[in-house]
Amino acid sequence: MNGALIKLTDFCVPIDAKFPLPGFEKVVKAEAEEEKTKLRRQFLKDVNTHIDKIASDYIRPAEGTLDFAIMYIPAENIYYETIVKYLGETHDILQYCFDKKVIPVSPNLLYAYLMTVAMGLHGLQIEKQAAEIRQNLKRLNASFADFGGTWDILGKHLRNAYSQYDEGQKKLDRFGMHLNQIQAGQEEPT
Repeated sequence: MNGALIKLTDFCVPIDAKFPLPGFEKVVKAEAEEEKTKLRRQFLKDVNTHIDKIASDYIRPAEGTLDFAIMYIPAENIYYETIVKYLGETHDILQYCFDKKVIPVSPNLLYAYLMTVAMGLHGLQIEKQAAEIRQNLKRLNASFADFGGTWDILGKHLRNAYSQYDEGQKKLDRFGMHLNQIQAGQEEPT
């Protein structure tokens, strides 16, 4: 899938799916932190370039499109790494997307975004409703980012709890062994 044009009654919603995946794959494969950081910077530049291309190629209200386009990101983990995970860096990408009127979506969010567009624009003027939809999409994206942060914290707590449980189990095992040794020593004739 390279792109799609969802046709509604009076307009079209452009969706681009030519995401710069090779750059992301390089970041994932990198082992050294310094190399990973360098590749991530390049990947983020590639994403910004891609956003520019979407804005110039897909947003064409004179040809019947809405005044925004959807940038489809092909996997949840890629969406998370690009838009959510590194708040300082990704906030710039997210803001850049919105400045260019390009809405980033993941596979799980695509249907919700399209339904937001279809339901929101039903029976209203296109220009007025498109601005409102962008605001709703910003809120959805912020909620998703907030959930990602909560999810990370929960994962850390679960890992810490498991680590504490594991450490406690080891201490309990040693204590039991020590008790058995003491008991065995008392039962032996003197």
